[in-house]
Amino acid sequence: MSEADGPDGWAAALDLYNRHRLTLQQRRLDVPRRVPPLCEHNLWASNMPGSTLFMPICDVTFSLIGLIAQFVDPELERFAAANGRGVNIVDDRFGSRPAGTEAWIKSGFLDQDCTLALTHLERQACYFMFSEPAAICQNMFLATEAIGLGGWMHCGILSREIFAALGFTIVEPQEGLGLPNPVGLDRVLHASCAPYFESMDAAVDAVLRPLVRERSTPAPPTVLRCHTAFLVTNIAMARSRSAKRASPAQRRCAITSNRPMADFLVRSMRCT
Repeated sequence: MSEADGPDGWAAALDLYNRHRLTLQQRRLDVPRRVPPLCEHNLWASNMPGSTLFMPICDVTFSLIGLIAQFVDPELERFAAANGRGVNIVDDRFGSRPAGTEAWIKSGFLDQDCTLALTHLERQACYFMFSEPAAICQNMFLATEAIGLGGWMHCGILSREIFAALGFTIVEPQEGLGLPNPVGLDRVLHASCAPYFESMDAAVDAVLRPLVRERSTPAPPTVLRCHTAFLVTNIAMARSRSAKRASPAQRRCAITSNRPMADFLVRSMRCT
């Protein structure tokens, strides 16, 4: 940051950090010194007197919803073929069936023969998100080297138990599928899914509405390609095996792991 050049800039950067710092607990987080959540080779230094743990937290829901929209709607001018039809996202964990998108395949909005596995899309959303905390950790490591402190990027940690200790909301999977999943910290970090949204419809609208591309005549904030929003919602709910027969409350909880810090993704999208 050019603002941080020189002593005055350093003070300004420190002030910016202090003003945006939020204390979650008035005590040291007690990370259990055992396996798990730690790995054996890290017990010698983890949570020892004088040590500090920095743990970047990212949220993949925003990224996943944005990627789905960009693959299914050619008018977003991103990943679907220009002047063509949207990609047919299939749920490969359940026989590569349509991920709640039968109506859009039938209408011709999606190309039935141009398929993309939902697990591949989920992995791509993780790639977008995980690169940022990796860069944050690398910068911290370089800073510790520069000032003569010992430190390293600590990968031997299972974070779910630590999220619970921090007070994160943990959502239990339906029908025994998957593992319990941290989805947010009340008033601090909210994923684009239940329980922080009444439904996946509301979560998808919240992600897409601010991404309307600026025009000479600004569009009203409520303008959305409704079929795209509904389509994304159906794909987002496809992770529930019983999505079609589930109650509305169950359908709202079908996605429990995912949103981003990736500003570049937000800037690259539009909704018409």
